[in-house]
Amino acid sequence: MAFEKLHLLPSPLRRSLASAALLLSLAGAGTAQSTEPAEFAPDRVIVEFRAGTSELPEFIDLAGAFADEPALRRALSEIGARSMYRVFRSGGVAPRNPTLFKALGMDRQYVVELREGADLASAQRALGSASSVASVRLDGLVRLAEVPNDPLFTSQWDHRNATDADMDTEFAWDISKGSPAVPVAVIDTGCDLVHPETAAAMLPGYNFVANNSNPQDDHGHGTSCAGIVGARSNNGAAVAGVAPNCSIIPIKVLSAGGGGSYANVAAGITFAANSGARVISMSLGGGCCDAAVDAAMVYAAGLDVLTIAASGNNGIQGVIYPASHPSGMAVGASSPCDERKDFGSCDGENWWGSNYGPELDVIAPGVLIPTITLGGGTTTTFNGTSSATPHVAGIAALVRTIDPSLTYSQVRSLIQATAEDQVGPGGEDAPGYDIYFGFGRVNAHRAALAALGAERFCFADGSGTPPPCGNFGGFDRGAANSTGSGALLNAAGSNSLAADDLLINGTGLPANKPTLILMSPAVANGGNGTAFYDGLLCLASGGVGIFRHPPLTSSLGGAVTLGPGIASYSCGHFSGLACFQPGARWNFQCWFRDATGPCSTGANLSNAIGVTFRP
Repeated sequence: MAFEKLHLLPSPLRRSLASAALLLSLAGAGTAQSTEPAEFAPDRVIVEFRAGTSELPEFIDLAGAFADEPALRRALSEIGARSMYRVFRSGGVAPRNPTLFKALGMDRQYVVELREGADLASAQRALGSASSVASVRLDGLVRLAEVPNDPLFTSQWDHRNATDADMDTEFAWDISKGSPAVPVAVIDTGCDLVHPETAAAMLPGYNFVANNSNPQDDHGHGTSCAGIVGARSNNGAAVAGVAPNCSIIPIKVLSAGGGGSYANVAAGITFAANSGARVISMSLGGGCCDAAVDAAMVYAAGLDVLTIAASGNNGIQGVIYPASHPSGMAVGASSPCDERKDFGSCDGENWWGSNYGPELDVIAPGVLIPTITLGGGTTTTFNGTSSATPHVAGIAALVRTIDPSLTYSQVRSLIQATAEDQVGPGGEDAPGYDIYFGFGRVNAHRAALAALGAERFCFADGSGTPPPCGNFGGFDRGAANSTGSGALLNAAGSNSLAADDLLINGTGLPANKPTLILMSPAVANGGNGTAFYDGLLCLASGGVGIFRHPPLTSSLGGAVTLGPGIASYSCGHFSGLACFQPGARWNFQCWFRDATGPCSTGANLSNAIGVTFRP
């Protein structure tokens, strides 16, 4: 979908304005913006009443309305007004911050729908002559940030990619898969409410196109975005979302044709914030700017909601709105080769590119993305900054699950700070911030690690539901030995790479037996199995590494300790690998002599644990 060339907010606003300053600038909502969309709805205008006007209902019955204001009643009749309703409809959910809601004038802005063929300029003049009306403006149009596509890939390269152009989502899942207590609002064409991959995640939503409580998707775009955010994982079907345990608030603001108005977008943002969303994902946009959307964005920020939106697909300098709004987060698209998606990127789709500019925050996978489709199906070809945006929304949900105390601006800063810099071509991806990659290509694992805090390792097992990070060791019992139980590994340390004080402790071993601590550089049995299962590093089935450490013998109590100083004798053996670098992950397992062991003649294995070093 092509977008018109856009007017941009001044770049210093992008990262420097706080919500309080924005509130001051928007408190008189209805003030004309310096720029405006290039396209407008042909059949409606937005009326803002003056402060102090008596409170009006959400939906106004024009047959008997404004009896005490003949000029307004006459104007509505002359222009052929068909209906009138508040821009910020509640959807049955009351404002969570009524003071801010009123300070932004959100209770005084109304849509007036006109008869077909009405003259918009005449309607503005007629309604503007009424004494209670502060301003009358047109309602800008907004469209999906999607593009056409062709099938090329059949796997989720966004999560795991041979050239490491992915987000390391698999490792992030060892830390968190999200939580139902962290809802993500998908503001789009609605969602498939019964798709088996997301039905369990759905919370009550709203349809601002039809003004009812049924946000069922009738286009498909919103369903695909919701799948990227939160499709269930480990269920043997379809795909896995970035935050597969999160809940989703489906909000329909776009029609079956993929178009809509800023009035409905503003209503959707406000509904999401009032409904308890912690993150908003909007894969849509248009020309800048709109007073109602500005107010809604500030209102959401005031309720500590992080709003994430698509940068656009023209391949030009010019981030679309509302991604360009200073309180939101603008997301561009990356290719499977870690390029900014452009007309010449490696995916071969030469008909679109990701918009860029000083408003851009980060980029994320956005080409040929596997996800779900309307009617219970799947696709491997979902494209555009539309598909990049829900990736970042999913990461934000993981971060807010790990540390719910982080504010929306702290979450945004964390995702920026943990993005991978200089992964793309040097001509665009310069060191530090640049207008093409923003702060870099997002990395879910690094973001999750940063949310944990600086003083912890993270450990996980292979059950598919890792325990909380910091629950050290003992996640599975290991293969049964001659005593009928399994040896256990634990790990401890301060995460100080300089001190190298990581300790690996084994217990439940047979007494006085030769022992080795085995290690794998973040792979599973040479790539032939699932990480963290009994036999992960089994020598008889293709072991992937042995620590080069001094000979160890279990104590009479069946215990052994390796470290500190592990890095000094392990890095040389694993030459060419990251070793114990920030962000690196290693899997550990204990091998010991036991005549009944199943791994190989006279050998057995403990449980396996993983250790990830914070960046």
